[in-house]
Amino acid sequence: MSKKIDLIYSVLEIIRETYDDSEFTEEFIADQLDSARGSLMRQLLRYSGDVTEDFIQQVELNLSLADASLIEGNTDFKMLQSQEIPTILRIKRKPYITRVGSVFISKPSFTYVAAEHLPWVGKGRFNANAKYYAYLNNKIVIKGNANDAELATMEVGVLRAVFSSPDDVETATNWNYEYPFPDSYRNELIQTTLQLISPKIELPTDKTNDAENTKAEN
Repeated sequence: MSKKIDLIYSVLEIIRETYDDSEFTEEFIADQLDSARGSLMRQLLRYSGDVTEDFIQQVELNLSLADASLIEGNTDFKMLQSQEIPTILRIKRKPYITRVGSVFISKPSFTYVAAEHLPWVGKGRFNANAKYYAYLNNKIVIKGNANDAELATMEVGVLRAVFSSPDDVETATNWNYEYPFPDSYRNELIQTTLQLISPKIELPTDKTNDAENTKAEN
């Protein structure tokens, strides 16, 4: 993977080679890169059953008891919720999450369910001891049996997912981190970013040409 700062300057270099007076900031290019990445990833992942590590970032979940509205009527279960987390990219209307579970990777991941189904899962004869999670209001909500020993002491969990804005996950300053996108698609990422920016470059040029034509007619 390339560092995001390197991708930013690759885009700026191409723009400045063509438009000497370009005044686009690094912050603007960084945002456009994220938009291009999101667009390309939706195309790539929509038809793929698996996602490589190049796309994924990890967030630590600080867990506490879920609010009363979620717990009400679920006395046989324990429900935990995380802090608010960065927005997760949605593919086919589902958040692209690859793992929610214990910090110990040897333990199995929890099972994803849509938020509206969370109150009803875990009540069957064969899944009473399963652990489930949902993505709700930019939080992860976990549900399991009230007597589950792991949930009883669980204060920290792990979330691995594809996030809409990698900057929201990384703590590195000045975009000095490995951008979660495969190097094999680097050229496509840069070209898509340039396509997003190109209308904003051409508009001032068109206005200048219009002004010159108006003067010539007068």
